[in-house]
Amino acid sequence: VSGVLTILCNHTFHNDCLRQWDDPSCPVCRHVSGGVEESATSCEICGTGASLWICLVCGHVGCGRYGCGAGVIHNERTGHNFAMELGSQRVWDYAADGY
Repeated sequence: VSGVLTILCNHTFHNDCLRQWDDPSCPVCRHVSGGVEESATSCEICGTGASLWICLVCGHVGCGRYGCGAGVIHNERTGHNFAMELGSQRVWDYAADGY
């Protein structure tokens, strides 16, 4: 067993990350579908609303490497390798260092 689960919307998350959710809805779907107002989406570290990335493993939202770097720091601390840029919806693979 890998500890990675696929939920109803077909997004996958680590089991331990799922246990930390306060909201039962998928964090990726909330941000991508517009379920969260644009102004409410901000970096979990510095609070900015620009150049945001969402971790596709646990839903952490943080700045890219040209902001406070919260997304990069999150990857280094957790090993979660896939993040989606909220503005363009392109997915970055930290392990392969490319889209």
